[in-house]
Amino acid sequence: MAFQLHQRKAIHWLLTLATVLTLSACGFHLRGAPDLAFKSIYLSLPRNTPMDIELSRQIRLSGVVVTQTQAEAEVTLQLLSEKREKKIDALDTSGNVRQYALYDRYRFQLVNKDGSVAMLPFEIVMHDQITYNPNQDLSKQVEEGSLYTAMQQDVVLQLLRRLAAFKPKAANEENSQ
Repeated sequence: MAFQLHQRKAIHWLLTLATVLTLSACGFHLRGAPDLAFKSIYLSLPRNTPMDIELSRQIRLSGVVVTQTQAEAEVTLQLLSEKREKKIDALDTSGNVRQYALYDRYRFQLVNKDGSVAMLPFEIVMHDQITYNPNQDLSKQVEEGSLYTAMQQDVVLQLLRRLAAFKPKAANEENSQ
């Protein structure tokens, strides 16, 4: 009996090891912090909001300093606009709302220390749907808040990918010569 248990554990560990080796051999790796082309950034966002906190945390993980003033930063990320929308998406046969479409829109631009635009304004739009039942109004409000929170986290990840893709003009000009 003890031998079978020992044999079962050994097989389990061998399968785990084989899985890890297979994944590493095919080039699979977890997504790490992005490599950003600047060493310091100022976030021109409303302070202590979930977006500010999460974006600051993610940027710090990539080794970039998030400064407290614009003068200290190499670049500034400006939030140009933020808009939340809730639109009727579907009605039932009686004309009552059955589903809403939720939108979270953000417009950003990246500015150099001298005030010149480093990255033209760009928009990130998140979209999700939520069913509606008037008998579950309170729980649907909580669900809606959770969906907006998830969309905001997705905005942060997309924003980080955009910032990681950014290459300063000076570096591009030096490489072409």
